[in-house]
Amino acid sequence: MDNLDQELLTAWAELKKKKFENFEINKTDIMDAIRKESSTTLSGLRKSLMHKLAWIVFFIIAFTIWMFIESDKIELIKVLGFFTALYAISFVALLPLYFKMDDSVNMTENTLTTLKKNRKLLKNMFMIERLFAVFGLPISIIVGALIRRIYNGQTIAGAMSDTKLLFFLIGCIIVITPILFYISEKMNEMAFGKNRSKLEQNIARLEVLY
Repeated sequence: MDNLDQELLTAWAELKKKKFENFEINKTDIMDAIRKESSTTLSGLRKSLMHKLAWIVFFIIAFTIWMFIESDKIELIKVLGFFTALYAISFVALLPLYFKMDDSVNMTENTLTTLKKNRKLLKNMFMIERLFAVFGLPISIIVGALIRRIYNGQTIAGAMSDTKLLFFLIGCIIVITPILFYISEKMNEMAFGKNRSKLEQNIARLEVLY
């Protein structure tokens, strides 16, 4: 091998080394930027869940106060007690997710693993909410339609014995439940959608880099 060939090989080796070093620098810069953006995203998602929990607590307190005010109306107490219990159970189900969610990316942990963990927690939250909506929304529609009768002391069983009313309630459930479910989904989209999309984007970017 003559000197010219040796010089070419040396120059090529140095070029590849510099290219690799530049790639590593760019990769590090990109990952740092993703880590920084992800911290803001996680903080936003956790804050949205905190607001949701605050609303649940508000309804629990409101229904409890209402029960004390109307303590002589047994049927109403049963209805309010049911919804208070429903909100309390949802609070108990969602609270652990809030504590498990990260407020930012820990520099000592793998960023991709952290983001995937929080994505799973977010999916669990939506699954819990949908489960409660499936049971809660139809009952809410029935109570909404019967609230005047219940408030006047009529029992739910007595009101449901009216065949025309029963068919009316079934129609309301069939028509209104999907609408309320859609509204619920849209409200979640407004609260979590932007940060949820960023979370998915950052996971996709990191999967490419890793």
